[in-house]
Amino acid sequence: DISEQAPAKADSEAPDAAARNVPAKIEGIVSMEYWSTPRDDTWQLPVECRPLTGEQASLYFQIRAAVAGRTYAELERDESRAVWLRPPNKHAPRADEKVDFTDREILRVAQSISACKAADPVLTGARWLQQHYALRFDHGMDLPQMKLDITAEEIQSCKQIYPKAIYGLAKPYGYPIMWDMVSTLRLKAMTTHFGSPEAALERILWYDLHIMELCDRYRKRLSKERGDVLFLKSIWIVDLGDWSTDLLHRGILRTCQQIIVRSGSVWPESLWRIYLVNVPW
Repeated sequence: DISEQAPAKADSEAPDAAARNVPAKIEGIVSMEYWSTPRDDTWQLPVECRPLTGEQASLYFQIRAAVAGRTYAELERDESRAVWLRPPNKHAPRADEKVDFTDREILRVAQSISACKAADPVLTGARWLQQHYALRFDHGMDLPQMKLDITAEEIQSCKQIYPKAIYGLAKPYGYPIMWDMVSTLRLKAMTTHFGSPEAALERILWYDLHIMELCDRYRKRLSKERGDVLFLKSIWIVDLGDWSTDLLHRGILRTCQQIIVRSGSVWPESLWRIYLVNVPW
């Protein structure tokens, strides 16, 4: 077990333990011994699975305690930080179920918050964590078979006007490479496929959720293949080779902004590097 460490203390004691640098077994985080041991594997260990700092460990335990016992209906939803394409799903059959907050997602938030200067990092982290679970629940993304409001035919149309897919893994950590061809968006093609640019952009917001969820599920699969280490990040390549003044359309700019803000809100700590390629200026 590459994450084998001393057993975690109860939540009420864990923050103090973390401050004293007492190790705790947290799924996905490797021991210092394992992290420091040279190896000749194909890929280096992803940076996010390194042993936590005292601050990160303390945040992890406090955030976990702050959200414990919440149901899906009770999750805080901040629609100013992410566009909701459906009304909050607070009356669904599963809404009264308690949320299973996993180590992976708590760690994602704890690591992100530790790099910020939030006035109240525990409260902010708890809200970010709830946002992640609420948006996925409300949009049917947390089920084995996603239930998004977009058909397979509409996804194929979106792929034609806005190609966006994973192409291989990047050295040295084996992070997936997402190739984003946003520069191919054209008002005429959007109208041809969906009747109007506005209708196309509404479908693209759903299409992006589909792509982002698939990407995160792929990272989970890579984590399993790598020994269940914490694996959160990707490399993003934005190809501007087909740049056109169509991209200055107000609706396209607004939709791109919504996608960027939503990605940072719902999937923090998922970006390792971003590259702009074929820049025409």
